[in-house]
Amino acid sequence: MILRGRRLMGQNKVFCPTLPSSSSSSLERNLPGVMLDEEENPDSRIVDVYRRRGKPKRGFGVRVLNLDDVELSGPLPRFLPTPTFYSVAVGDTAILECGVVELDDKKVIWRRASDSNPLTVGRESFHEDNRIMSEHEPHSNYWNLLIHRVQLRDAGVYECQVSSKLRHLRHHVLLQVHAISISGSSVVDRDGTIFLRCNATGQDHSPDDLDWFIEGNKLSTSSDEKVSIRKFVSLTDRTIVSILEIQNAQLGDSGLYTCRTSNLQVRSMHVAVLNKRAYG
Repeated sequence: MILRGRRLMGQNKVFCPTLPSSSSSSLERNLPGVMLDEEENPDSRIVDVYRRRGKPKRGFGVRVLNLDDVELSGPLPRFLPTPTFYSVAVGDTAILECGVVELDDKKVIWRRASDSNPLTVGRESFHEDNRIMSEHEPHSNYWNLLIHRVQLRDAGVYECQVSSKLRHLRHHVLLQVHAISISGSSVVDRDGTIFLRCNATGQDHSPDDLDWFIEGNKLSTSSDEKVSIRKFVSLTDRTIVSILEIQNAQLGDSGLYTCRTSNLQVRSMHVAVLNKRAYG
């Protein structure tokens, strides 16, 4: 059974038709969060929201345990289309979007899907991690969750929920966190050696593999040993390391070097090979 009513502006009450006493037994069976009680004014159609249960008396009115037990007239809140997958590098900022229209005075709650405790309710935070906060512009339909300086432990499924018992008023997003870095000299003299190192760390285990590219073209160890690629894996650190060396670098070896893991973590670095004769 669903009670329909109209919210009183600025109050935690709704107008709702009074029910005859004969409805008490069926109402109690079908809606345990609702009790029938005698109001001071039996003709009053005010339904008060309170937070304790009781047994029916004579049934002149209805009191609701939680406002979410009442289906208010008018359109229900609904989610706007937003991404459901985000991939962010360690140290970057993740912005998880949640757009809701017809919110009325309900709250938007963010939590990890694996944890019943909220991270944020509206603009308020309910945790001790100051990296995580809610972002909302006045008159905007978006209530985004911001995670600054993302860490590997932040990966997982997050839930944006409208404060209601209606199960469909929930929006889930997956945050993938990758840790990948590339280091080395960005400027090399002609006939010198290009030396680049790429580290990639996985969430549960190290990535299976790591490849190198220059301007989108895949590199591999050459038979003349001009190009050398070495790989190392640390199971305890969940890390794969790849070292790229290009001997006797020429001007044509300049370009954008990219390392990419098997789970599509990517980092790039531009390397310039300079002709020594050009500057002395």
